[in-house]
Amino acid sequence: TTTTKPVMTTTKPVTTTTKPVTTTTKPVTTTTKPVTTTTKPVTTTTKPVTTTTKPVTTSTKPVTTTTKPITTAPETPKFPATLSWNTLYPVRNDGHVTMLSSSAGGFANETAEKLFDSDLSTKLCTGTSGYTIVWKLDKAMPIGGYSLSTANDTANYDRRPASWLLEASLDGQNWITVSDISSGGLGRQNFTEYFFPLSIPGDYQYFRFTLRSPTGQTQMAEITLYARDLPKTPAMELADQEGFASSTYATAGMELVKRSIKDYYVRASHTVHDQPGSGTAFVWGAASFLEAVAEAYRTNPTDGEIYRIYVDLLDHAMTAYKVNGKITTPTGTYTVSYYNASRGSAGDYYYDDDAWICLQYLNAYTLLGEEGYLRRAEEMLEFFWTGWDDVQGGGIYWDKSFSSKNTCADGPIAIAFLSAYEMTGKTEYLEKGKLIYEWCRDVMLQNNLYSDSINASTGSINAWKAAYNQGTMLGVGSLLYRITGESRYLTETRATYNATVSHMFRVSGSNVSMHGNPIFKAWCIGWLQRGFLLFESIDPNGTTKGTDYMAKVLDKTLATKNANGYYDPYFCTGDWGGESKTDVLQPSGVACTLLLVGLTQ
Repeated sequence: TTTTKPVMTTTKPVTTTTKPVTTTTKPVTTTTKPVTTTTKPVTTTTKPVTTTTKPVTTSTKPVTTTTKPITTAPETPKFPATLSWNTLYPVRNDGHVTMLSSSAGGFANETAEKLFDSDLSTKLCTGTSGYTIVWKLDKAMPIGGYSLSTANDTANYDRRPASWLLEASLDGQNWITVSDISSGGLGRQNFTEYFFPLSIPGDYQYFRFTLRSPTGQTQMAEITLYARDLPKTPAMELADQEGFASSTYATAGMELVKRSIKDYYVRASHTVHDQPGSGTAFVWGAASFLEAVAEAYRTNPTDGEIYRIYVDLLDHAMTAYKVNGKITTPTGTYTVSYYNASRGSAGDYYYDDDAWICLQYLNAYTLLGEEGYLRRAEEMLEFFWTGWDDVQGGGIYWDKSFSSKNTCADGPIAIAFLSAYEMTGKTEYLEKGKLIYEWCRDVMLQNNLYSDSINASTGSINAWKAAYNQGTMLGVGSLLYRITGESRYLTETRATYNATVSHMFRVSGSNVSMHGNPIFKAWCIGWLQRGFLLFESIDPNGTTKGTDYMAKVLDKTLATKNANGYYDPYFCTGDWGGESKTDVLQPSGVACTLLLVGLTQ
C-alpha cells in the first residue's frame, strides 16, 4: 500500500506510475476495491496543506511572551536540593578574589588579605567589633555556600568568630543578606573548615562580611566560597581531546583512591591519616596521598568528588604544614617558605619531603591552570637552593642536620627546577637542574644506577639502589634531553633505563616479577613508573619495556585485592624490611602505579 497511498507533503497523490503500481499481474486483494486513501483524496492532499494555505496560528497572532512584557524575575540558577561542600565546588581564593576594603584593626601580618590566599598557615586576627571585609570574584558565579576555616592556635585560645553577617551583590551596589549567624558554630580545632549554605543562593560577584561581636581577639584562616559549577580546567580540555583512561589498571586505581579517601582523609580538618582512620601523617605521607589524588584527577577530571579533595589538599591540607620564616644552613641564614615534617610550626624539615610537595604544585599548575600553584612552587625552589654547598663537590642535603646528601633529595629537586624552566623559561632553573644532574652522575652513579647517599663528613657512599632514585634520575635525564636536544643526555639516560629494568624485574619466559629489595614502600614504585614514562616519551626508539613489565607485575597484584579493597603493597615480592603495609604511602603508591600504567593502555 505504500505505492498507492499519496505522500503527505503534496497536494495530489504521488504515484510512481501513471496507474497504481501492483506487485502481481492480478490486483492484490487489498486493491480490488479502492482503498479509502485512493478513491477519495485524503484531506491533507485534496486541499492545500494547512501550513501553506492558511497562516499557522503562531504567525497570525503574536505569541503572548512577545507581545507582553515579562513580569516575573529571571529564573534563579538551579542548585542542588542540598547545599553542602559535597554538592558544590570550592572557588579558589588565590587568583580569583580581589579584596576591595577592610576595617582597621588587624594585627601586623595578620590582616584580612590573609583570608584569601588559599593558605591555612596565614590568618586574620582582630579585636575590632564590626570588622568588615568587602571582596569580589573575577566574575559573577552561581554561589550556594561558603566556609570559614580556623587557624593554627584555635585549640589553645578561644578566638572563634561568634556572630557575623554575609551579604552578596551582583553589582556591588545592591546588597542582600545571604547568611546571618548569631551563635557561631565553629569548634576549637585547629585548621578546621565549617560550611554554611546561603539562605538565597544565586549569581553573585561581590561579598561583604561583617564580624559583629568578637569576644576579645577573633581569628580565621580562610573564607572560601562554594559554587554550583565544576570549573573547566586544562586537564578537562586534554581529556576532551584524548579521552578518559578506562583500562583495568585505571579503573582499579580510581577505586583505590576513592577507598583511600574514605579511610585516610578527614576533609573538615584537612587531615591525612597515617593509618586507616587514625593518626596524622607526616608531610611525606600527606604528599604521597596528594600524588594519588592528582593522578586520579588527571585520569578523570570530571569527577566532582576527586576535584573537591584535590583542591582541598593543595590549598588546605598541605599548607597546614607550611612555615614562613628563617632557617640557618651551612651557607647562611635565609627567610623562606618551607614545609615542616609535622603540621603547624613543630617538627623538622627535609629537603626531599618538600621536593615531593613542590612537584605536586607544578603538576597542579599543569592540570588546573592556576598561577598561584606555580608561584608557590617557585617559592620552594628558593628554599631548595639553601641546601646546596660545595661539600663533597656539591649536591643538596637531605635534612636540617646537614649530615648527608641524598639522591632522594637531589633527583626530585632537579626535576622541579627543570619543570619550572619549561613553564617559565627562567634560565637559572635550567642551570641549577644541570648542576644537580652532573653532581649526581659524578658522585652517585655506579654501573649506570644511582646510589642512595653520601656522608657529608666522611664521603662514604650508601650503595643501596632504591627504586625511586632510579625513577627520579630517569626523569632528570629525560627532561634534559627534551629541553636541550643534546644526544649525551639521551645516551646516558637510556643506559640507566636499561640497567633499571634489569635491576627491578626478574623475567622467565612470559613470567615477570619484581625484585623486592629496592621497593622500600609502594610509593617508591610510583616514582619508578614516572621515570619509565618520561624516558619512554622521549626515546626515539619507542621502547616501552619498563611499562610493559610493570603492567605484568600489576596483573598479579590485582589478584591480591583484600576485603577492604587494598592490594599487596610489595607487588607479590614478599614482606621486605618490615614496613607497615597499611601506612598511607602504601595504597598511595599502588594507586599511582595503577593510574600511571593505566594512562598508557
